[in-house]
Amino acid sequence: MLLKVNREIDRCKRVMRERVWPHIHQVLAQCTVGAVKNPGEPEMPAAFITRAVSGQVNFQPLAVGEPWGTSWGTT
Repeated sequence: MLLKVNREIDRCKRVMRERVWPHIHQVLAQCTVGAVKNPGEPEMPAAFITRAVSGQVNFQPLAVGEPWGTSWGTT
């Protein structure tokens, strides 16, 4: 079977137009993301939530693309 390049390209464009692009949405609102970098062993969720609710956790802004901490750490 001979490859019909233009036909395949048109098919790809149609798939993108009909199935992919309609499911990509624009940003509707700005948001900020905060993170806590914990370089040691992971902390139990209940203990972390207790500390966060009581204000003992200092969340720092986390920019898009910023590293998430050390290899064995938790962010």
